Amino acid sequence: MRSDFVNQNDRLSFDINNMNFKIDSVLLTVNELKSDYQQLKQDNVSLQNELSKMKIKLDQYENNSRRNNLRFNEWEN
Repeated sequence: MRSDFVNQNDRLSFDINNMNFKIDSVLLTVNELKSDYQQLKQDNVSLQNELSKMKIKLDQYENNSRRNNLRFNEWEN
């Protein structure tokens, strides 16, 4: 009878240790994913800012091109 309790206790202890190991592994993965997520958020903000600047530059270049390409259809001397 006592040996059954000891065996059961050992098995439960092993199961608990195994579950703790799995939990630690999951927590490590979650923390890595959080870190990756934060980095992706920062990259996204940076890329959005860069895109906004590029749109402004593109508008400026397009406007400059139009100003430099004026046509006078009825030019008389």
